[in-house]
Amino acid sequence: MLRLLESSAARQVLRRYMCGDRLTRQYSVGPRFAEAVETAEQLRRRNVSAMIGQMSPLSANNRDMQVSEYSQALAAMSSLNLNCAIVTFLASSESLMARPMREAVESILYEAVRAGTVLFIDMPADRITNPSIECLTRLSRTPGCAGHVGVTLYPDLYRTHYDLQRLAEEPILVRLSTHQYLEAVREISTSPKEARANFMDVVAHAFNCCESPIAFQTNDSRLVGDIIRYLKKKAIPAGACEFHVTLGIRPELEEQLAKDGWRVRVFLPFGDSVYSYLIRAFLHNFGSAV
Repeated sequence: MLRLLESSAARQVLRRYMCGDRLTRQYSVGPRFAEAVETAEQLRRRNVSAMIGQMSPLSANNRDMQVSEYSQALAAMSSLNLNCAIVTFLASSESLMARPMREAVESILYEAVRAGTVLFIDMPADRITNPSIECLTRLSRTPGCAGHVGVTLYPDLYRTHYDLQRLAEEPILVRLSTHQYLEAVREISTSPKEARANFMDVVAHAFNCCESPIAFQTNDSRLVGDIIRYLKKKAIPAGACEFHVTLGIRPELEEQLAKDGWRVRVFLPFGDSVYSYLIRAFLHNFGSAV
């Protein structure tokens, strides 16, 4: 179904009937980082933090452009005193080990450090490897960068427990995500109910082994309820975690979390290549309601 929706024929149908334009306006901030920064400032007025991400994966073709965009966005956020995290998507974990790509990520990271914020690094789930985890560890150990590096892990992968154990003593912020923006890889769960149960198993393991704060990326209100019940049962303070929700999918969830005193970040995707992300966001929103 995903391939069908991402086909050129489906794109033409959506454009013809204006569905694509409506989806873009609802689930992304626009093509430029300035629009993401403007939306982040609007969220701050509601006491909600944000995180922004260029939806085109960082690659050799767009490396310099993305470094420039992120540098300008971080400088703007710093001048506005915005507490806004950054997400950069890698096309593969192998690219992180190549010197040009590693230097590009380091440039973005140093700008994030200057702005006093966090850079979350997101890779396709089927390409998270031991060398890529080692590269993240080295980045976090760079002088001045401790606490400014984050990584997205997927509870639907068998290796996630192992990766959490490896990262337990590192100053890396862990972001557990129920869905992937670039790939759709699921190894364990076969239904929303099983996915929630597995996610909670990983949450318990994360708090048992990791010292850094844990972030939860999900738009599933049932799963959010399960997480909150676990946090209250274990008397885990609100400052030890935060919830990441996606722009436009469930605004009532974002508002309720903030109202109840939990730390919330709204993910603000920007860029020209948001179509595949919008389709995946729609399918994830539909699936989590089952």
